[in-house]
Amino acid sequence: MTLKLEAVGQPLPESRLSYTWKDVVLYALAVGARETDLDLLLELRPLKVLPTYAVIPTFEPLRVALAAARVDFLKVLHGEMRITLRAPIPSHGTLVTKSVISGIYDVGKHAILHLDTVSSEDGQDIPLFETRWTIVVRGEGGFGGTRPPSAGLVEPPADRLPDFRREVATLPTQALLYRLTGDVNPLHADPGVAKVMGYDRPILHGLCTYGHVGLVVARELCGGDVRRLQGFFARFLKEVYPGDSLTVEGWRLADGQVAVRALVGETVVLGNGLVTLNQD
Repeated sequence: MTLKLEAVGQPLPESRLSYTWKDVVLYALAVGARETDLDLLLELRPLKVLPTYAVIPTFEPLRVALAAARVDFLKVLHGEMRITLRAPIPSHGTLVTKSVISGIYDVGKHAILHLDTVSSEDGQDIPLFETRWTIVVRGEGGFGGTRPPSAGLVEPPADRLPDFRREVATLPTQALLYRLTGDVNPLHADPGVAKVMGYDRPILHGLCTYGHVGLVVARELCGGDVRRLQGFFARFLKEVYPGDSLTVEGWRLADGQVAVRALVGETVVLGNGLVTLNQD
């Protein structure tokens, strides 16, 4: 095993991301925003930021964390993602992110790494949002470590149809567009790297699928105000390829929660999804 278990619990260097309205518009376009989503795309009106943009300033901390734990980037798969919003994300500014590897776990053949982050506006102590990345490190298990804590299982209600069901198309160039937001893992662009990792061709970023699902939920349930989306947890179950059509389904639960999933054909590709909405 090459993982450095001593990295757990050690604070990582702060990360700073300065961004403009063009960056948040690029992100919205990269996760499927259309000409009807002008609140996300047009700086001439009060520009709103998709809550799933919270993953963007935490990508650099993830890169630093993987290096600190001596993780081979080519062994990495994204297992789960959680975001929790404390306030709307500004359309421009500088975000400061603090992060820590909260655990490295043993699940047999593979290892699981948890990275926790907290992001705030520069000069402010109040968190804007928090994330947890769950990373699968292929082939690095079996070191006698503990298993990860359970994230819980969210099953869509079996006794009723979804409250919404929408099909959204991805572009053949979707991964090439999404990588401009900061995730330049060659798995999503280079056919040779994809083949080395066991795929016929480059696959779509899991977080691109995640963003598409978040956008559909915002359209369907937030009354036009994406800022009502306050939390989103999901598990990445199967690969999605650029050009695939996603079917997004959602079921309203109690207390502003929504069970969500995404399918390609009959295959669930994003599951265990739980969205939390502000009910005010």
